[in-house]
Amino acid sequence: MSFLEQNLVPGERLVHRASLHWMVFAPAATLALAGVVILAFLSGYRWIGGLLAGLGLVMAVKPYILLRFSEFGVTDRRVLVKLGLVSRESLDQLLDKVEAVQVEQDILGRIFGYGTLTVIGTGGTRETFPRISDPFAFRRAIQERILALHGPRGAAAEPVVTTRQERKCPWCAEAILVDARMCKHCGRAVPAV
Repeated sequence: MSFLEQNLVPGERLVHRASLHWMVFAPAATLALAGVVILAFLSGYRWIGGLLAGLGLVMAVKPYILLRFSEFGVTDRRVLVKLGLVSRESLDQLLDKVEAVQVEQDILGRIFGYGTLTVIGTGGTRETFPRISDPFAFRRAIQERILALHGPRGAAAEPVVTTRQERKCPWCAEAILVDARMCKHCGRAVPAV
């Protein structure tokens, strides 16, 4: 059973899952690839190629653990995030306390479909999670659940249609409301109707 399922409260359901993107391996893969290229084409520097390839493989252990053991989820009440295995970072944010969800993507993020997600809570708390796969879907899931809980915030109410009944001021003949006690144009007291 995953972290997300273990932390659901009775009656709560998981509505969206996300994960880290495979780009977490980019630095390690780049280093290992450089090592392999040196091994293949520069015979005098094979020891450097082997060292770089080995270092790239060692560097890939941490991203693998992060990718394998990190979970991101939106329930019908909360945002849940767990990063890591031994050294663990987690977020458990009630949807009522989420003020904004910010997504940042650079050019590679747009091409490969990943980005940095920042959950901004009440009181200015900020939790940032880099290299999330499809961050806009995660943000959309949070926003949809917030709207489902509360309805659109600040939604315009149905317009109230009133008929404006007017009469003429007996002193200046300008239009005033029927219930007016004083003419707004001439400033004189007007008899009640």
